[in-house]
Amino acid sequence: MNDHGAPVREQPPPPAPPPLWRRLCQRALLGATGALGATAVTWLRAWWEDHSG
Repeated sequence: MNDHGAPVREQPPPPAPPPLWRRLCQRALLGATGALGATAVTWLRAWWEDHSG
């Protein structure tokens, strides 16, 4: 009951937010993973060239 004595209707749950933030997070994660992977590959390649004679 609210202040006016009328029964309070249960509000429907709010619509789920669009998955834009999820896409942005995935893109950021993929970008970071890709950058780390590229850095690791470059470092490993340099290390291999140094040690393979």
